[in-house]
Formats: sequence, structure tokens, C-alpha cells
Amino acid sequence: MTAAGCDIVVLAGDRGPGDPLAASAGVAGKVLVPIGGRPMIERVLEAVAGASATGRIVAVCPGSAAYLEVLSAHGVDERIDPGAGPAASAASAISASTATST
Repeated sequence: MTAAGCDIVVLAGDRGPGDPLAASAGVAGKVLVPIGGRPMIERVLEAVAGASATGRIVAVCPGSAAYLEVLSAHGVDERIDPGAGPAASAASAISASTATST
């Protein structure tokens, strides 16, 4: 936790190149699939940025150019590679957040 508020972790990993939803939309990962003309992850990041108690925003996602473009446009403070699954990804992000804020 920072003086500005609680750190927020956004899990945005994907199943890799074989994800059927991402493949059908022609994008690098499922969270980049446009819904209403905008990638799903943008909606999450905008909601997070609007939270009144937001500290740092840490995104767990691949580091491809498509992801990095969205993250930089929405003020993400740090990006971490996904782990073997959601729990491992969350644990990595929490460890990084704890290490940074101590």
C-alpha cells in the first residue's frame, strides 16, 4: 500500500496464440478483443484509474507491443509477465508491489 492508496493488480494474462476469441478477432490476446469498439482491458484500466483510493497500478500481462501500447495510454505503473496461472500471476504482482512500497 502506498501513501496515495491501495495498489491495484490487473490480471490480463492470456492462453497464448491458440485462444479462439483472440484469434477470431485477430488480436494478440483475449483482453485486447474489442467490445463496443474498444479493447476489453481499456475498460478495466479506466475503472481502476477512476477509483478514489488507487495507489500504483500493476498489470500482469504479456509484454508485446499491443499490450504495452494500451498500458502506457492508461497510466499503468508496472507490467509483470504472467505466471503459470492466475494464482501464480497474482502472487508475483503482490510480491512486486510489496517490494516496491516498503
